[in-house]
Amino acid sequence: MSTKEKNSININRKKLSAAQVKQKENLDSVLSKHKMLTKRPVYKQKKFYFLVFLLLILTLLIYYADKEEAENNTQTTAQEH
Repeated sequence: MSTKEKNSININRKKLSAAQVKQKENLDSVLSKHKMLTKRPVYKQKKFYFLVFLLLILTLLIYYADKEEAENNTQTTAQEH
């Protein structure tokens, strides 16, 4: 291909028929590519909030378990004295 062929613009081309346009049209492909490019951010997904909620619950359980264990240790040492 020469440079002249690459840059040529056909101004007087014939109109495409509706059947030709429909034959080449592939909207499903365009939509799937668009969805792949425009995914929802992680922080807007339900899975993210579920994971954050679970981590929060686990953190609170561990905190209160350690706090309760520390109180029990101080009570036993106070009873020994």
